Amino acid sequence: MVAKLSGKAGAKIASKTGATLAGKIGSQLLDPIVGIGIIIWDVWDYHNTVKVDRPILHNNVLSPVTSRS
Repeated sequence: MVAKLSGKAGAKIASKTGATLAGKIGSQLLDPIVGIGIIIWDVWDYHNTVKVDRPILHNNVLSPVTSRS
């Protein structure tokens, strides 16, 4: 009875330790991947926004200047 109970307790402790260790290793690997993904998305979004909004901004800036002439 005592051996069975200590075996269950040992299994629970081992599973919690394993889960904690796997979580730490997983987060150490996942954090840089997520960070790199965010940087790539930000660069893509910047270039896409510039490509779309620069002509609009150019027209809005030049419109009052050219309408006065």
